[in-house]
Amino acid sequence: MANQTNSPWTDELRSEVKEMWRTRSAMDIAIALQERGYRFTRSSIIGLVHRMGLTLEHKSEERRRRASPPKRERKMKPVLRLVGASSAGGPIFKTVLIPDIELAVAEVVPRNVSLADLGKNECRYPYGDGPFIFCGNHVDGGSYCSGHKALCYIEPKQRWRAAA
Repeated sequence: MANQTNSPWTDELRSEVKEMWRTRSAMDIAIALQERGYRFTRSSIIGLVHRMGLTLEHKSEERRRRASPPKRERKMKPVLRLVGASSAGGPIFKTVLIPDIELAVAEVVPRNVSLADLGKNECRYPYGDGPFIFCGNHVDGGSYCSGHKALCYIEPKQRWRAAA
C-alpha cells in the first residue's frame, strides 16, 4: 500500500488511540490529540478506528452500563376484553393485563360538531372511534383550539452544543 508512507498515523499514535478508544468517544480523542498539536478530527478518528477493526464492544463494561438508562418497571392493570359470543348469544369476556398509562387530558368542553357542520375557524380535534365528531371550539390560528393545541404540540427542546 503506497498511501501508508504518507499517513500521519504512526504506530505510537495508533496504539494510543486504541487505548483511548476503550473509555473515550471519538470526539474526546480528537480533542485530546488537537491539544497536543495534531490536526485530527472526529471523522479521522472514526476512520482509523474502523480501519483498525475496533468496535463498540472494545469499550469497557462500565461505559456501556452508564450509557444505557435503567429500565423502569411498567405497571399493568387488568381489564375485561370481549373475545366472542356464547352459543346463547351472550358476550364472553376474558381478563387481560394492559400497561397502565397516564393519559393527558385537555381541559376543554367540546361542542361535538360533525365534519359537515365544522366551520373554517373551528377546532378539528377528533373524538370517538368513528364516525368522528370534532371539538368545534373557536381557533385562533391553526387547526386546534388552545386546549387541544397544548395537548398535541410539544415545543422542541433547545439543544446547545458546547464549543470544542
